[in-house]
Amino acid sequence: MNTRLHSLLSRSGILGRSGRVVALWVFVVIIMPALTAAVYASDCLLILQYFYNVLYELFVLLGWIAPCVTLLAGLALVFPGIQRTAGWIFGSAAWLCIALLVSHMWCDQIKQEAFAGVVGRSAPLIAAIHEFEKDTGGPPADLQALVPKYLACVPRTGLHIFPEYFYEVNSDDKTKRWSLIVGHRNFDFGDRLSYRPAGGSESQYGLGRWLHGDCRIGDWDYER
Repeated sequence: MNTRLHSLLSRSGILGRSGRVVALWVFVVIIMPALTAAVYASDCLLILQYFYNVLYELFVLLGWIAPCVTLLAGLALVFPGIQRTAGWIFGSAAWLCIALLVSHMWCDQIKQEAFAGVVGRSAPLIAAIHEFEKDTGGPPADLQALVPKYLACVPRTGLHIFPEYFYEVNSDDKTKRWSLIVGHRNFDFGDRLSYRPAGGSESQYGLGRWLHGDCRIGDWDYER
């Protein structure tokens, strides 16, 4: 049994030591976290931003394709005529799945740490909005209204990929609830950090908390 398993794994390429396979695996694991760290920093080259956007979409596509290919190739291993080819595809796709998973987890950690930095840097801005409310009885119409009495200038987030805060006031609400958003404003697919005053959180975690890692960072909702 052990000999059969070893033979199958050898044919699949899982036990192979090809320098090209190792190089590709390392590239997949490292390239996306490296670009993520660059674009989530305070400054980076614009070309890196474009490269990150293209590669991000490619990795998302591979994240759907690689597991399906691995499953189909694994099922094809039972057919003697195509066992060798199926084994090579199975091994390659399996390694790609592992590389994508490691890369994804690393990227998530980098992004969460970057957004945690935004939470800390946003404290003066939030304090200024609350002070404005205390003095006027309502939130400012926009962040520029805080200048120069409450802030010297409207701050930036410190993230190259999401440099500005999105500030919204719900004019239909009698309480005029307001919110600050960093990230994708119309959240559909991507990362978003949002702050709402006490009692204004709109995040619904539940299953999304386990599938996507939605969580709280301080008083902010982090959704991905």
